Amino acid sequence: MDFHFKKGSIFPRPEISSNIRNFSAIPKPLRSSESISSNTISSLPPDSSPKFKLILSRIPHIPNDVASLFHTLYEKETKGRFWLDSARGAPGTGRFSYMGSASGPHSHMIHYSISKGQITLTYANGNIDIEKIPSNTTFFHWISKHMLSYQRLLLPSTSLSQIPLEDYESGTSIQVPFPFRCGVIGYLSYEMGTEAYKARGVPGVQVGNPFENSVNAPDVGLIFVDRMIIVDHGQGECWVSCLVKVDYDPLESIKEWINHVHTTIRNLSNSESYLQLSPLPKKQQEEEEENKERNEKHIDSHPEISCNHHQFNLRDSKPQYLESIYTLLKSIKSGDAYELCLTSSFSAILPSNHSYSSNLDLYLHLRHRNSAPYAALWEDGQTTSIMSSSPERFVQVIDGCVSMKPIKGTRKRKPFSGDDIDVETVNELYHNEKDRAENLMVFF
Repeated sequence: MDFHFKKGSIFPRPEISSNIRNFSAIPKPLRSSESISSNTISSLPPDSSPKFKLILSRIPHIPNDVASLFHTLYEKETKGRFWLDSARGAPGTGRFSYMGSASGPHSHMIHYSISKGQITLTYANGNIDIEKIPSNTTFFHWISKHMLSYQRLLLPSTSLSQIPLEDYESGTSIQVPFPFRCGVIGYLSYEMGTEAYKARGVPGVQVGNPFENSVNAPDVGLIFVDRMIIVDHGQGECWVSCLVKVDYDPLESIKEWINHVHTTIRNLSNSESYLQLSPLPKKQQEEEEENKERNEKHIDSHPEISCNHHQFNLRDSKPQYLESIYTLLKSIKSGDAYELCLTSSFSAILPSNHSYSSNLDLYLHLRHRNSAPYAALWEDGQTTSIMSSSPERFVQVIDGCVSMKPIKGTRKRKPFSGDDIDVETVNELYHNEKDRAENLMVFF
């Protein structure tokens, strides 16, 4: 199921408690002395005109094995790297893959801690800046101002038009099919929701991260990307995107990097070889073969779950988890909240004799076993590595159009022929109370 709706669309919403009736789930513009309005760009003084431009270069080839491209260019990267990986695309999903690192001349890492109210900037040259967030503002205000300094104002009506798009070969203005050209890539923790409340001026919300000591990761981790590669799986071509500071960046360095990427992609597109995964131990191979024929087992109250030769531990015991559910139900019934999402986590420690040679190798095994249209590898080169293999898109916003591709509230299509619509399944979805509730939660 694929949802699309434009700005200004109106949807029916169930009656909710008066305590939260006036609270909209659609974020409003930031409102404080630090907020940025849509008029900011037009009111900039003359000396604040765009100092950056995007140089893009099209490569009419695509590697036979995209994993080989990432492995060749970024295997030994230590400053941070990312791969938004459409490992398994389908019509309408996962058309583009993006890859790059934090080693470009304008690239830097952005980390933020809620409890400390502190932002850490780590630059490619090794310099580190630490900034404190004033108590009357939030990280969202800070990142808006930070992006504005690169003429990447985070407003759909202006962001894509601020940096000229220039073709590397001809030097003329061009149009490109992919929505992301350069900017920030990373993650926001669930706890950043408290910052969102604060940014909108909602009173009485406690700002803090109760799990900070149990999760060794900042609340925000972002890579500011100034150089990257885009793989267009739909058209069978690649693009190189490079953020250039006008009259400052040496052209020879830019040319050298673009030519290197061109040569690498051309060589890989002519190669029939594929990246070989590191072999798993024989015992693990046997276990995986057995698991293919084994139905999914019911998880009982024991907090330890065996998964192949690794043991995963559930953070909460069954009594603790049930108690959390009862607590949330009370909050909903009393009108304190319309929607609450209870999450937990599983953790496992790889044994010292594991067969994975690196985090990238571990991700490649995940990619091989469970390819997905919205997969990702993200590393900050310090303490945090994120691996994802998702079949659904949470949300995408392009030119005012919001798009979602959820799994909840959907059904698998039944076999059909021609253009027949599965009317029975559509009606079942429409009248099913549980699915309607889930879709309302997705929207609101």
